[in-house]
Amino acid sequence: MPMNELTALLAPPDGSSSNVDWLTVEDEWKVRFPEDYVAFVEAYGLATIDEFLTIEVPFGPGRAAMAEASQSATDDFRESHRGASLRMVLWGSTIGGVRFCWGVDGDRLDANSVHVWNVDEWTRHERDFSGFVAALLRGEIDEYKIDALVPPVKVTPEPA
Repeated sequence: MPMNELTALLAPPDGSSSNVDWLTVEDEWKVRFPEDYVAFVEAYGLATIDEFLTIEVPFGPGRAAMAEASQSATDDFRESHRGASLRMVLWGSTIGGVRFCWGVDGDRLDANSVHVWNVDEWTRHERDFSGFVAALLRGEIDEYKIDALVPPVKVTPEPA
């Protein structure tokens, strides 16, 4: 899904843009981040949407928290999927503890699906980052008890 559908739901904050060396970030994480996620982070930075959904960033002060949460998600995934070798890269979470991740096999990140940890259970959605976030905001994915957001949706940039 193109970012323009997501930005139609979430107007980017004024003056928010990151100046990130993505090649260095991706080298550190040993993955190539999806283009729509990179575009989101470039426009919004570390952000919380309507005080319920936080989109993490893999650099700056937020990097350590994202790395720790990604390791925890990987441990939880491997524990519930015995023999699985996927590594999870957490890109978002809700105030209620739902975690949103990409699965990584070796250095290949699957940008076309989202793994979700909710109440001790993993589910997989065949959507890219922007399509998944847009569906959450429109209330189309209801198993996470997230009501559709009523415009105007408030995006709060946080210090990265």
